[in-house]
Amino acid sequence: MVILLTMAIPMGNKYKIGVTISPYLKEKADELVATDKFSSMSDLVSIALAEFIGKYTRDQKEKEQECEGNMPAPGSPSASYLQTKEGKALIKSVIMEAFTPTDAAHMKESKKKGKPIVIDEIIE
Repeated sequence: MVILLTMAIPMGNKYKIGVTISPYLKEKADELVATDKFSSMSDLVSIALAEFIGKYTRDQKEKEQECEGNMPAPGSPSASYLQTKEGKALIKSVIMEAFTPTDAAHMKESKKKGKPIVIDEIIE
């Protein structure tokens, strides 16, 4: 797909622009406008761009949060993965590793305090 933006001309509270798109996109856009669900090609393109920009902005924020070490945003691919059987197994293995003694001193200490913590199941 090739998009070529030309000069933007203000028209009230909107701008008129020219774009170049593939024949496939033009055909699909014409079909959508013909269904009367969109009042015009301009309406369809405005809605499509608004939805794309909203999704793009959300995706960028999720990536920033994950890079900062924050928990993944609900509904994001990584949050969805953590709800799967494999994701839960990963969480369990990380927790098990965190609570598993790694040297003799830790082993002695855990024996003094009683039984080590055992995680059999993660409850949602």
